[in-house]
Amino acid sequence: MRTFILLALKVPTTEKLVDASRTEVGVVYRTLLNAFHYSKGIRNDTIVHIVCNGQKDPPRLITFDGSKLEKLPIMEEELVALLKEVIKEGENLISGDEKEVFRGISIAKKSFEALIKSCESSLYYLHKKGEDIRKSNIK
Repeated sequence: MRTFILLALKVPTTEKLVDASRTEVGVVYRTLLNAFHYSKGIRNDTIVHIVCNGQKDPPRLITFDGSKLEKLPIMEEELVALLKEVIKEGENLISGDEKEVFRGISIAKKSFEALIKSCESSLYYLHKKGEDIRKSNIK
């Protein structure tokens, strides 16, 4: 199973994604699109965690599980509408709570640090100032 974690520092934790930076929402959109979509459908061996740390009441962890997803919008506007709905469902969560909003899509009140600590496999942190991933020895 491939697992990706996106730390979205400016993505709001309220349904007001329209007010979010187009760049931040665009990164979320492209991450989901590239992680899941391929010519034959949706990759079922992939999980994407998006940690939203923007304004209002961070953090919110949105998890997309490809083994359970039935479909995922391809158009950015549709995906933003889906994210708004998921975030709205998670607005009243308290620390540690998790809620499945749609099949394969859940939201939790969980921090980036708590998510990292719960990971059982090797982690590779990609950062623009980091070493080129092509030079890394990934098993």
